[in-house]
Amino acid sequence: MSRSFAGMGVVALILILLVIVFANPFKDSIRKSKTPEGALWEGVVADRADQIQLETGGAVPVMLSREGGGWVVESQGSFPADTTAVSSMLRAVRNAVSTGIVSTNPENRSKFQVDSLGVRVTLSGGGSKLLAFTLGKVGTDFTTSYVRPEESNQVHVVRGINRNLFSRPQGFRDRTLFRFDPAAVQSVNLFTPDGSWEVLRGDTAWALSRPGGSPVAAKDTEIDAVLRSLSNLSADGFAEAAVLETQTGLESPAYIVTVRFSGGDESAILVGKKNEKNQFYTARLDRGVVYLLGEWRINSVARKYEDLVEAE
Repeated sequence: MSRSFAGMGVVALILILLVIVFANPFKDSIRKSKTPEGALWEGVVADRADQIQLETGGAVPVMLSREGGGWVVESQGSFPADTTAVSSMLRAVRNAVSTGIVSTNPENRSKFQVDSLGVRVTLSGGGSKLLAFTLGKVGTDFTTSYVRPEESNQVHVVRGINRNLFSRPQGFRDRTLFRFDPAAVQSVNLFTPDGSWEVLRGDTAWALSRPGGSPVAAKDTEIDAVLRSLSNLSADGFAEAAVLETQTGLESPAYIVTVRFSGGDESAILVGKKNEKNQFYTARLDRGVVYLLGEWRINSVARKYEDLVEAE
């Protein structure tokens, strides 16, 4: 009797093993645990890319192109691109590492958002496609993402790449208003209907003056703070194209900030009215767009004359 039960147990065990081998209901988890870590795109050098196309759902595709020493958003009138954002994308592609395959079933693509819900990324170089993949949702550990290479059913769990780098609500246009070395500044001029001033670099200190007034000693620490704010000034975003010029107030600016450099160059921004979110409509003279600049950023620059004067 015991031998009969033992024989039946062996047969049952064999049947279970056959089911696992051929049907493999745990295929995804087993494959994932046995897949070694490694570069997702062997032999592909991200630095060879001179074009990046990003497609998200039914939105208009974003096309980024290398131009000269930088990048432009070709799909938006070749507007200068945010070079930091582009560099972050290329670095993510370069460092992407697959930690395993979670699915090879096309019916599971929506589960990982590696279908039309994902971001389709195509990198090209020299007129040829280098690679393409669909980037899905963030992994369960929040440090990985799901990626499906083009023309593949394999869905990888990838470390080193994040959807937020490829799908940015603020877009890829450069939001820089000022970017310079404070040591190169010769003067800063603030025009405002309530009281303008100019600060000029001297041999050993800054001199501050009002229009038509005599120069007085300025607080070096306060001027340095203004320069730090200006030297890395970026907008929060861009105004909608439908915003009218009369709404922006840029035809009669509330502020004009002009920075002149020791080499003779100068840059300026115009600051108009505020919107309902306390963001100022702002423009650079060399770009045909309207930026949105947070009120706190303006307050760090548009200082009152009295706050900058060195006490006698």
